[in-house]
Amino acid sequence: LVEMVMALVLDKLMSKPQIIEAYLNNVYWGHGTTGIASASATYFRKRPLHLSLNEAALLAALLPAP
Repeated sequence: LVEMVMALVLDKLMSKPQIIEAYLNNVYWGHGTTGIASASATYFRKRPLHLSLNEAALLAALLPAP
């Protein structure tokens, strides 16, 4: 119940793109990395903007289940 209320409040405060950006910039990706920029550099030595579709998909697969 608490999570549902928090989700509703978050939905009112932030847009969907803002929510996903905040999540990707704060989630743990393994190997001591936190955030998409750090994960992209650790796994592929690239900035997130320069990832291929396959590389981005691999990073997405590393995310823990919410």
